[in-house]
Amino acid sequence: MTKKVIGAFIALTLLLGLVAIPFVFASQAEFVVSSASGEAGDEVEIEITVSNNPGIAGFILTLEFDSELLEFDEESFTPGEILADGKVETNFNEPDADVDSIKIVWYCAEDFTEDGVVFTMTFTISEDAPAGEIPIAITVEAINALLDELAIDAVDGGVFVNAPTPTPDPDETPTPDPDETPAPTPTPGDFDGDFNRDGWIDIDDLIWLVDTAKYTDIDDVLSLLDSDIFNK
Repeated sequence: MTKKVIGAFIALTLLLGLVAIPFVFASQAEFVVSSASGEAGDEVEIEITVSNNPGIAGFILTLEFDSELLEFDEESFTPGEILADGKVETNFNEPDADVDSIKIVWYCAEDFTEDGVVFTMTFTISEDAPAGEIPIAITVEAINALLDELAIDAVDGGVFVNAPTPTPDPDETPTPDPDETPAPTPTPGDFDGDFNRDGWIDIDDLIWLVDTAKYTDIDDVLSLLDSDIFNK
C-alpha cells in the first residue's frame, strides 16, 4: 500500500512538473538596438525594436554610448506608433543627466503586445571619431499590467565609422601620353563585339565594356551590343 501511495505521489509530482515547463521556457521579449554606418561628421539614424512581445505595460530603457564620439539629437527622438497609448518620460533635459547615458521611461495602464519599432533617434558622428565601431549598449527593465517583472533580452547595437574616402590630388592625375592612340569608341552597327579591334572577342573586350559602363549611361552601353557577340 505504501509503495502505491509513493508511486502515485511521484507520478503527480512529475505531471505537475510537465505542466509548469511551458511557463519556465516561454520565449521572452527582445529589445534590439540597430546598427548604422557613416563617415565622421555624418548623421545616422538608430532604431530600437521589440519582438516576441508577451505584453508590456511599462519599461525603463537605458542607452549608453561615448558622447565624445556620438552626439545625440534630442529633437530627433520619436516614439514608435506601437507606444501611442502610453506616456514617455526622458532624462534629456535634466541638468545633472549623464551625457553618456539616455534613460527613457514608458508606461501605460494596459499591456501593448505589438512587435515593431519602439523609438527612432539620430546621432551625429564626431569629426574626430576614428574608423571603427562605436557601441551603443542597451538595458531594459519591464513589467506587464499585472505588475509582474518580465524577462528581457537586450541586444546592443552601434555605429560603424567608415574610413574617409581619399580625395585625389590634382597634381597626381596622370598626364595622357600624346603618342598613345585612344581606343576607338564603337557606334551602333559598327562592331561585332570585338571592342578593342584585336580580332578576338575575349576578356579584354569584357573589361572594356565594364570600364565604359562606369562613365557611360548603361542604356547607352547596352545599345552598342550586337547579337553577333553571342555567336563568336
